[in-house]
Amino acid sequence: MMRLKKQEVEKLPDDAFEKVVETVKKDMAAKKPPEPIVLDDPTESETKKSKEKICIMVQEKDGRQQFRVCKDEKFDKLFKAYAKKVQVSPSDLTFVFDGDKINPASTPQDLDLEDEDMIEVHHKPTLGKPAEAYVKKSREKILIMIQDKDVKLQFRVYKDEKFDKLFKVYAKKVQLKPSDLIFIFDGDKINSASTPQDLDLENDDMIEVRHKSH
Repeated sequence: MMRLKKQEVEKLPDDAFEKVVETVKKDMAAKKPPEPIVLDDPTESETKKSKEKICIMVQEKDGRQQFRVCKDEKFDKLFKAYAKKVQVSPSDLTFVFDGDKINPASTPQDLDLEDEDMIEVHHKPTLGKPAEAYVKKSREKILIMIQDKDVKLQFRVYKDEKFDKLFKVYAKKVQLKPSDLIFIFDGDKINSASTPQDLDLENDDMIEVRHKSH
């Protein structure tokens, strides 16, 4: 029987033989499992676009800073980097774009940010414990001039240091008791328990000293 079939195939004309081969190919193709369909698979161009870096400007009242970030990177990382740079806690800052507060979990891509777009940053008012930036500022030193009728002396003091220490140093220098002296700034007597920061004193500001009459 097989030999007969083979002979029959051999006797088939060329065009009929090609039809048989074509039919076999179609049958094999039909049995091949279909390719799986992947939903929401990002194209190469979309992936490349999301990894692009852009330059974002962070605007504060004292100036602005630039940060280069990936478009698909959460703002949380940028906010922490900025907070570290200005020496405050991220929780003390509010970041705003186009008038709306930015969610740290969102990305520049979510907000359609482009190169050199501006983000505003606002400091939250803090009660009780001062922020790190405020503490650092208070430890700055300034140069204060003390003017007597006969002499003018310079003293470098901390802005958060009580005047009591300065008054004692000055009194010792002029060989008098602190209780014999009155220190005045802008026409008002200075309380020895106050600080230069309390009076908004700046570099080279002048304090007058008067001697009490006995």
